[in-house]
Amino acid sequence: MSTIHEALRARTNRTPGAIAVACGDHELSYAELDAAADRLAARLLRFERTGPVGVLHRRSVYHVVALLAVLKMGEAYVPIDPRLSPAARAEFLRDAGVRILLSDGAPSDADAALGLPIVDARADEAGGVPVDVGRVPPDALAYLMRTSGSSGRPKVIGISHRNVVDLAADPCFGAEEKLRVLLHSAEAFDASVFELWVTLLNGGQVVLWPEPELDIATLSRLVTGLQLTRIWLTAGVFAAVAAEHPKALRGLREVWTGGDVVPVDAVRRVQAAGPGISVVNGYGPTETTVFATSHAVDDPVGFTSDVPIGRPLLGVRAYVLDDNLWPVPQGQIGELYIGGAGVARGYEGQPAMTAERFVADPFNGEGSRMYRSGDLVRVGADAVLHFAGRADDQVKIRGFRVEPGEVEAALLRFPDVARAAVTVRESGTGQRTLAAYVVPAEGCAPEPAELRARLGAHLPDYLVPETVLPMVSFPVTANGKLDRRALPDPPVPGRARGSGTTPGTRREELFAGLVISVLGIAEAPVDQGFFELGGDSISALRLVARAAGAGWGITLRDVFAWGTISELAKAARPVRPLETTAVPELEPVPLDDDELAMVQSELGSDA
Repeated sequence: MSTIHEALRARTNRTPGAIAVACGDHELSYAELDAAADRLAARLLRFERTGPVGVLHRRSVYHVVALLAVLKMGEAYVPIDPRLSPAARAEFLRDAGVRILLSDGAPSDADAALGLPIVDARADEAGGVPVDVGRVPPDALAYLMRTSGSSGRPKVIGISHRNVVDLAADPCFGAEEKLRVLLHSAEAFDASVFELWVTLLNGGQVVLWPEPELDIATLSRLVTGLQLTRIWLTAGVFAAVAAEHPKALRGLREVWTGGDVVPVDAVRRVQAAGPGISVVNGYGPTETTVFATSHAVDDPVGFTSDVPIGRPLLGVRAYVLDDNLWPVPQGQIGELYIGGAGVARGYEGQPAMTAERFVADPFNGEGSRMYRSGDLVRVGADAVLHFAGRADDQVKIRGFRVEPGEVEAALLRFPDVARAAVTVRESGTGQRTLAAYVVPAEGCAPEPAELRARLGAHLPDYLVPETVLPMVSFPVTANGKLDRRALPDPPVPGRARGSGTTPGTRREELFAGLVISVLGIAEAPVDQGFFELGGDSISALRLVARAAGAGWGITLRDVFAWGTISELAKAARPVRPLETTAVPELEPVPLDDDELAMVQSELGSDA
């Protein structure tokens, strides 16, 4: 068994001139990547090696060099989510034991305030001494990642080199020739491990998308223009692409998706638009190194509503057990426990939490452990696992695992909040969102918007509730416990306070119609924002696609940046219409003279 960098060095020796990573016009061959990582590792070794290395910079080839360099110096890398507030970032770095920060330029004031040495990963120095890559044991930590915790404190998961190398060794990942995979997932999301290390350890090329957002029109151009062969999309994004523009994925050999239930209808639409595409449902908690099971769908005929999570990967053991840790009969529902390859070392600095979730494996012996997933599954007649829900309150939102208890604990830290409860609601677009309920402290009356802003200073955006509802008291059961089912449905954000302003221009009329169609609402006052009207990140993706289908270009960043529909309409620019499948049936909106001139100048005289 080897480490990640040893396995990659062996791959480099076989194909030194093959392109390993590319970002725009900047490419590095396997040999160049290895040499650059050696030089950076030599620089990092000038510091005392006392702990993990935080990596905080924009996505580029330097990012891959930085991660590999950290592994070569014998430490674990810690990818930092840029969406974390300075306070949450500082807490995470302390929990992870970070001693050095790798950046790609001038550090922010918040980063400088941490008091850690900050190294610019771009400052490549010639003549660096090659690093001895044979001294790191396979069970050493390779990376640390943050995930939500029910106690109110995030958990830091430690994954070893062995875990990653075992994952990449599964035959399903190395089946393609000329493998080209898009790396677009957030670095702090474990799907990036699949996109990066599984690709490189199988001799493929990693194509990095440098921006934090990726809309459907851009995805379509990348798949075709870069000749991608494999991609990962969260289940929510996959369903949005399938609904709006399934041809965006045409040309791929494999689409891996998961993180939530994968609808069969979405698979059918994608495979009808792109014959030959294999859609793979990849299941696995972060604690089991990205994927523990998978199920490839080459033909969705015979499936009902959801795609199974499949069978265990190479070396993984899956047990479906009852409360007494006895296997349940076939067809009955039990909790999924995962053993064997991929099981993490545990939660750094939290031995009690580790002991609770990583338990002894009574079926294998030899001191091995299994991870208690909390997911309920059943085994079908074909020995395939089918997801059946959760055994606790944990949910997935936008592909991220969320513990409502963490949000409740954050609210209770505020002195003007006496009680807090957080539930999961489903929006009109089918996406899950968080709703918070608070009982103010005596004599206090915190504003919901203010509470959301304060939470945003401590939590990543996917943990900030869409709505906060103040209450005089909470409903309780006969035993005096909180009755979550009796909590009232929260109002749709902003729906009640709009002025009802109607469109004043043809373009505003078009965008109001697009918002109505995406959110399934009766009206969209143009003085209100998309998210005020109930939008979320997935429906924003669909709005961008529908605008492109109507011949108007906006970006996801535009949707987040502009406060109202009117402002968003003004920011739109004419584009060649995207061939979508879900543009609403709106009355054609004729262009005025100024708009027609803009179209002709940007698209040419044939517009």
